[in-house]
Amino acid sequence: MIFFGTLGLLQILALPGLILIKALKVRGGLVERMIYCFPLSLLVNYLAVFLLTVAGIYIRLVVLILIALEIFLLVYLFRSSLRQPFSAMIQRFYAAFVSELNPFHQMVPNNKGVYSILSFGIWIVFGCSAVSAVLWGLHVWRLNFGTIFSGQDTLFSWNTFAESWAQNLIPVSHGAYPQLVPTNWSLSYVLQGKDAVQLFNTLIPPVFFLLIFVMLFDLGFQKRESGFFIAAVIARYMMKKLMGDQIADGYMDVPVSFMSLLAVYTLLKGIEKDKFGQFQTIILAVVFASGAAITKQAGLMILALTPFFAAIWLKDGIACISRRKFFLILLIPCMVVLPWYLLCWINSRVPDPASGELLADGIRQFNERYEWSHKLFLARQSLGKYVVFFILSIIGLPLIPKRYRLPFFLCSWPLVIVWAAFFSYDARNLACALPFIALSSGMAVDGGIRWIADLTGMRKISQIKVWIPLTLLIVALLIGLWFLLPEAELSEVQRLKQRELFGKELNEELLYGIIGEEHHEKDILTDYPAYFLSGYKDCCEMADFSDAPAFEWLLSKGTIRYILIPEQIQNHSQDSAVVLDKCVQTGLCRQVGCSAGYYEPYCLYTVSESK
Repeated sequence: MIFFGTLGLLQILALPGLILIKALKVRGGLVERMIYCFPLSLLVNYLAVFLLTVAGIYIRLVVLILIALEIFLLVYLFRSSLRQPFSAMIQRFYAAFVSELNPFHQMVPNNKGVYSILSFGIWIVFGCSAVSAVLWGLHVWRLNFGTIFSGQDTLFSWNTFAESWAQNLIPVSHGAYPQLVPTNWSLSYVLQGKDAVQLFNTLIPPVFFLLIFVMLFDLGFQKRESGFFIAAVIARYMMKKLMGDQIADGYMDVPVSFMSLLAVYTLLKGIEKDKFGQFQTIILAVVFASGAAITKQAGLMILALTPFFAAIWLKDGIACISRRKFFLILLIPCMVVLPWYLLCWINSRVPDPASGELLADGIRQFNERYEWSHKLFLARQSLGKYVVFFILSIIGLPLIPKRYRLPFFLCSWPLVIVWAAFFSYDARNLACALPFIALSSGMAVDGGIRWIADLTGMRKISQIKVWIPLTLLIVALLIGLWFLLPEAELSEVQRLKQRELFGKELNEELLYGIIGEEHHEKDILTDYPAYFLSGYKDCCEMADFSDAPAFEWLLSKGTIRYILIPEQIQNHSQDSAVVLDKCVQTGLCRQVGCSAGYYEPYCLYTVSESK
């Protein structure tokens, strides 16, 4: 099981992509080609599974034969590299790595100008923040080890589709659910055979999430633009808030978000390439946009926009496309996208099953029940404080470089408007737009910094007094802390933490569970430090239960209504145990509960007002 599961994971992540990149001599940097490897593998696997299932031969033996052929082909393609000494391979890798670092050397100021040094410093600071986002993506991936799918849509739809493919059956999807990821998951199930586990497939969803940050970092580093770094930071917190556990639980919202961003990333990476490189980039972008369309329906929008973006950014590549090449490019979405949607259209002519009707009815009832104003209110409520970035992406449009302004807007706001109007019941439906909202916001912030620098003459910053930037820095830090750590949230965090002081279970069982959330009467006789707890600051009359006379005197005052005392009080003082027994026997004290939630068990007694 482990061997076949690992083999399936390699097939999903890398094997077909490596072959295509090597065979087609895909141009690009080291990181760029590593990113391409994963989606190319997904697309090849999707087409292979689709064709094998149509032919009725999607079984383990056939898949193993195909993987064996892939391994043979990989050995053949890399035969010259495999014959090289190990030292030569290390040198080649080192040279490629050093080449990737060229933008850093180009950003290092060659003169002692203060403005250029500060610009470099800002780029470094935001770059480190983007690296932090990448590392957090790795952390999310690590946390998915040993998990299973638990999301409702994943269990009832996406993973069920994968199991249908694994049984050599084309799943019937009346909702036109695209099948890029389920077909890939099915490979693991087919290879593992009976009693297949989900362990290996649960490692796939976080890869989409991780690579979003890798792409944003690579763009910021290679293009030497801080806006992409800032976008990575914004995307990290925004997606964490709005997506939550659905990031890594098998929902298709993050994968379609990745595939959509990938098409734009590919085009942006092709801007500096020569004519042939740009032509190759256009083909790759169309391939990835087609992949977005068969990941989830929202990906159809990026497929429609990709030719328009290519015409804006890759004019040299567009110019060398002949009529024959145009039809070859058009053939890509026809082969990748049309078969599934055509099949779904045919299935839609058959009566919808109950599950499909429930989904359609749920969406219809939501839109019939709520007025536009209420749906917009729900949208605003779902976004929380991150609505700031949506506003910034609009009002900051003039600050965004012209080459990015319209493309980033078209990739985000049409989806935002449709979501707010019809699908605001769930923030995950907005996932496809989030990276582009982050990009627009990041570019607006970067543009704003440059605009302020030009407006205030900060290019002559060496003449500014030190106290001015120091004051601005302090103000910016305070604003940032206020935004990231609002007072209400800080107070709530402290309140919750204070509830857990000393004996967490004792607090919940005896104090909060019986006496109440707050108590300020100072009528609880105890040696337990409850006055540190939230809502119990003035709750208690502190006692030393080893001092029996003092214990008896405090009880006789008539102001005590509760006694919180160690269950085995005789271990502290036999005389105090006698005092407590006497109080119980006379009916003045009554035990209402005990808890072992502290280092020693405690019991709570009520004390009657009558003597």
